[in-house]
Amino acid sequence: MISNKFGLENRNTLFLNDCNEHFFSKEPKEIKRELEQMRKVFAKISNRVEQGLYAQQEQTKQKNKEVGDHVR
Repeated sequence: MISNKFGLENRNTLFLNDCNEHFFSKEPKEIKRELEQMRKVFAKISNRVEQGLYAQQEQTKQKNKEVGDHVR
């Protein structure tokens, strides 16, 4: 999900069989709890990636501005 959100290529789907096996014997409430936990982790990671990307963009803008100021 994270790779899709940020446009990263990820074609490794080997984990899908493990997911099926993992959830097969669980009760619906257990599955729901685990999926909710995964959603929370995804949100935290996504937020940190967005903050990191924003910081990188700001650094790049600042460097470009400094280079532009030196060229004048």
